[in-house]
Amino acid sequence: MTQNKLQLPQLAGLMVAGLLLLGTDYVLAQGIGSRGGSEQSTSAMAGRNSKAKKAKADKNKKTEVAFPNSSREEPPFKMSAKLGKKVQTGLDALNEEDYEKAEEIFNDILGQSKAMDSEKGTSYQALGTIAYERDEDSLKAIEYNIKAIETNALPNNSHFGLMQLNAQLYLQEDQFDNAILWADRWMRETGEEKDTLLIVKGQAYYQQEKYEPAATAIKRAIEISEKPNDSWYAALMACYTESENYAEAIRYGEEVLARDPNNKSIIKQLSNVFIESDQEPKALALMDRAYATGLLSTEPELRQLAQLYAYAEQAEQGAKVIEEGLAKGVLKENLATYSLLGEVYSQGDDYLKTAAAYNKAALYAKDGDMKFREAYALMDADKVAEAKAAALEALKKTPFKHEGECWVILGNAEIELDNKAGAIAAFEKAAQFPSTKKNAETWLKNVRRM
Repeated sequence: MTQNKLQLPQLAGLMVAGLLLLGTDYVLAQGIGSRGGSEQSTSAMAGRNSKAKKAKADKNKKTEVAFPNSSREEPPFKMSAKLGKKVQTGLDALNEEDYEKAEEIFNDILGQSKAMDSEKGTSYQALGTIAYERDEDSLKAIEYNIKAIETNALPNNSHFGLMQLNAQLYLQEDQFDNAILWADRWMRETGEEKDTLLIVKGQAYYQQEKYEPAATAIKRAIEISEKPNDSWYAALMACYTESENYAEAIRYGEEVLARDPNNKSIIKQLSNVFIESDQEPKALALMDRAYATGLLSTEPELRQLAQLYAYAEQAEQGAKVIEEGLAKGVLKENLATYSLLGEVYSQGDDYLKTAAAYNKAALYAKDGDMKFREAYALMDADKVAEAKAAALEALKKTPFKHEGECWVILGNAEIELDNKAGAIAAFEKAAQFPSTKKNAETWLKNVRRM
């Protein structure tokens, strides 16, 4: 039985999807493991009927050599009439997702003392497909893949395809050294470089916090790829950022944006690189442009932009982003939104707006921290009576993080309101908290001398 008669297992290429994530799809071309591939699952009878025609056609076209740089020659792929027919039946069952039937057939073939290497290799490869597709067992699939490779009987496409798949599955299973080993083996034995396998190496090194070799592998993948995936640039930027090589991270980010200025994921990542490298104005300019063109539309994105404005001492602009987000329904009226609004205003000089934002945040808070923040802002705004009232409200919802500081605020408010006894009582309470003990004791000494 010849190769033309069988639907042999051929591995589909796997692409890296997302920053440092591997999306694995264990789909074999030519029918193995595929869904609905009726055109590819031809019967043995159809193969015999078309054999003569195909042989004639093959004479008229140049045969493309798989992996011409490899020292491995294509093995003579032959099967016996009896077991070859059984292999085809198993492949048909696998195509139809009848995994139990296929598994029984291929295990039976492997138990045959006269089974040829090509029959064993195909059976192991098919069992690997079943292990992954039915059982979702990547490590078992790898075991079968290795046995298939060790037969050294499969065509180059399948033989080397299994090596590639092993590298990707090991990465998926967080076995990073093995992922690198199989990626290197594929490139060594094929005599070729492959962008997706270089990405596997890069990801494996990155997960091991080996950022320099990770960057080297990913950079090379980009260089040799006809169409590099933008996520590869993102991964390369992450490597350079982790190793504090900000200049290179920025260079690659700007390279992507030069050809795709509306690439939102790269915009956000490059903005983060600018922040990491203490270039906040550039980060803000980048995000501001994205916001102006409507690219930033999610809650995390608006929050980040508002915070950038606050760090740049442009509190009003940051607050405007939040207010617009609230108006559009992107930002919800909740503790997170109004506490952020308070934080943004607190970076400026508008204490009353700061207090108002924290007042709204307090409506959703389970403890007194937001009312404490409101009291603090009101004291800055010289609204002493209002500050005292807010502090008292805060202290009704204990415990909270700044409870000691809230007693200090209350003590200061009582001093401003000429209530010495109230001030002493507040500072005595503050002295019971480690964070304010020393400060409160100093205030107590001063108040008692009044």
